[in-house]
Amino acid sequence: MNILYVSTSDPRSTNHGGEQRLHFLWEALKKIGNVHTVVPVQRYSLERKDEDAKIYWVCLERLYTPMWFLQRVLNRLLPAIPVPGVHDLSRLVKFGIPHPDVCVVRMASIAAALKTWKLAPTCVDMDDIPLAEFDIQTKVCGNSLLRRMRRLVLKHVQDTVCKKGSRVWIADEEEFRRFPNVPVTFVPNIPVPPLPDFAEELGSSDTLYFVGLLAHGPNQVALDWFLSTMWRDLKKVFPELKFEICGGGLPDRLKKSWATYQDVTLRGYVNDLRPCYQHALAILTPMRIGSGSCLKVLEALRMGRVLISTQQGLRGIRPEFRNPENGILPFEDLDSLVRNIRLLRSADRLALQRAAVAFVQRRNTQEFIDRTLEKDVKNLLVRAI
Repeated sequence: MNILYVSTSDPRSTNHGGEQRLHFLWEALKKIGNVHTVVPVQRYSLERKDEDAKIYWVCLERLYTPMWFLQRVLNRLLPAIPVPGVHDLSRLVKFGIPHPDVCVVRMASIAAALKTWKLAPTCVDMDDIPLAEFDIQTKVCGNSLLRRMRRLVLKHVQDTVCKKGSRVWIADEEEFRRFPNVPVTFVPNIPVPPLPDFAEELGSSDTLYFVGLLAHGPNQVALDWFLSTMWRDLKKVFPELKFEICGGGLPDRLKKSWATYQDVTLRGYVNDLRPCYQHALAILTPMRIGSGSCLKVLEALRMGRVLISTQQGLRGIRPEFRNPENGILPFEDLDSLVRNIRLLRSADRLALQRAAVAFVQRRNTQEFIDRTLEKDVKNLLVRAI
């Protein structure tokens, strides 16, 4: 079986949440068939290939054509709108990529642009559901006329993908309601790679950590909200408390702003996060916007650390599981955050940490992903015959 996997980056890389999802999907697909991975690039000069890994960086756009220029103009106002005639899938032949039996495409916008369903039955991985993410951002950014126009475009893209694609994969079970008449499969995120955990070790009694890509807008919004609205008051209750932020890509304006907060340390990109997890009292994820599910949340739990998170940060975890019995302490305001920190200091923290690891290991594993994708892909082939 030949599988065309359209990725947004090299699937061997696992530097942040998006790459980790690309990686574990790739690992599962390789167990099903002969996988050829295509990473779309925007210039012919960026094209290359790794024949051993069957990974190809290919420019699929018809550069400098009238439709190509039209797309560039439209995308300044309406990002993600697909313009017909811009992409040329026949260029895959140049790289010796065989005709696929099944296509798997990461992200709805790429699927809508490439229309891989013209080649073969297509599974679209919609971890970040376009409309879900946009609607959550609207609560923060407002709902101007331009944003309403953009929502119409996103709805068209999402509806087209759902209509043309053979199956949609999502990472948040609560989002099934958005797809009432669409074949949808729950494909959870998993922490990659499965590092040794620290469930049997007590970390610091006074240091909270945040771990995440700081070039990612939702992470910036989350931390800026937490620091500006809660941190100073939290310090009044717990003067000894410290907060360390791990992640690269933070803009200079936020570096200057966040550096003014007492006992807040900006660690930047950290190559080996194990010492951070080992030292942490708990992992804090004060997310306000975003869709899909937070891999940083699952990674923290898998590492044996209690998670203190807003409900938005817990998307992808069913509400009935968001409790201390699974190492999860939800909060939405200062009072609930204070209660959680007091609970963490008074309760049996080792028991909470063991519960965190056990919760992730029940379903968020590569084995679960392997079984789920194999069933979906084989079902597509049966229906196509």
